[in-house]
Amino acid sequence: MLHAEAEATDDSSRAAAAHTRMAEIFEVQLEDADQAIDHHARALALQPGLATPFKALTRLYSVAARYHELIELLERGIDEASDEDRRVAYLFRIADIYGDYLHEPVQAAHTFRRILKLDPDHLGAIHALQRSCEVAGRYKELVDALEIEAAKTLEKQRIVALLARAGEILDDKLDDREGALIRYRRALEIDPKHAPSLAGLGRLYHRLGRWDDLLAVYERELGITPPGRAAVALLHTMGGLCEDKVGDELRAIDCYRRAIAIDAKH
Repeated sequence: MLHAEAEATDDSSRAAAAHTRMAEIFEVQLEDADQAIDHHARALALQPGLATPFKALTRLYSVAARYHELIELLERGIDEASDEDRRVAYLFRIADIYGDYLHEPVQAAHTFRRILKLDPDHLGAIHALQRSCEVAGRYKELVDALEIEAAKTLEKQRIVALLARAGEILDDKLDDREGALIRYRRALEIDPKHAPSLAGLGRLYHRLGRWDDLLAVYERELGITPPGRAAVALLHTMGGLCEDKVGDELRAIDCYRRAIAIDAKH
């Protein structure tokens, strides 16, 4: 009877209501999810934006793992949404589907960028973009996302950590040593004692053979190292560097003397 009503009427709202009722019967009483999906889809085609079939389809598509159809449905919801918050919520759902269920982190990252076009300051989207870029191995885009956050945060230590992370990625993943040097230096301009940035800068200078610059970094590391074994080891390293790479014996002797002053056994 409901099917006949849906087919006979020229009133789209009545036809949509009939299909919605049939969908509920198929799902709840007959346990036929495919037919329920079909009738909810017909109702929504007749009355775009109708809440009941839209919500039912998002649930049924998800349970049935029909993720591409769910994405298409949510995209329609974005087009029809009248407020930004709802569009952002649907985009987050799409991004999660791409990342968690379809294992397409590049598409997830693209969706998070769509959120940031709507709301450039959305910290959750920025963090999610960073995760997606890392999973996808899109390291240049990850650096860009880290710098987006660094430009928006007022917390100095967070900025320093983000710049140091960007430096590490540029060095380890992109072989961009100059870019890494710039980020480490920017971090140290904010916090001259930031140990990870000093360590990263030291590794770069060592690989580049910039021994005087490396010694300057070691001196800064020494300044934040409590007297003890670590400080002694660092001074011995500095002494060896002065001897073997810089050719400055007087400076090497000074390093060794400073080490002995901390621990005479060395």
